[in-house]
Amino acid sequence: MSSKDFRFGISGSIQGVDLNRLLVQHSLSTYFMRVAEELPDFELHAGDVLVVDRSLKPTKTDLVVVAKTDDPELRIAAFKTIDRSVELWGVVTSVIRSLRQ
Repeated sequence: MSSKDFRFGISGSIQGVDLNRLLVQHSLSTYFMRVAEELPDFELHAGDVLVVDRSLKPTKTDLVVVAKTDDPELRIAAFKTIDRSVELWGVVTSVIRSLRQ
């Protein structure tokens, strides 16, 4: 009995996808954070995993993670909207989302 090939034209010599190589540019300053609740303004869903790089300097279109000195929770914000009352914690570089619940 023959087995079906579900690789859809992918060469058998390919080792696979290394997500660290694909998503992490600076391993010593990159963190993974899970989104706790829906954030529709940023198109983020509860359970999404953010790849956050603390070594990057944000641009005006970046999504960033910020911290308030009096609040232990980290928050997600658009860089263009943050003010001086928060400390920049890192830049969101990727979102990992499960399509199946």
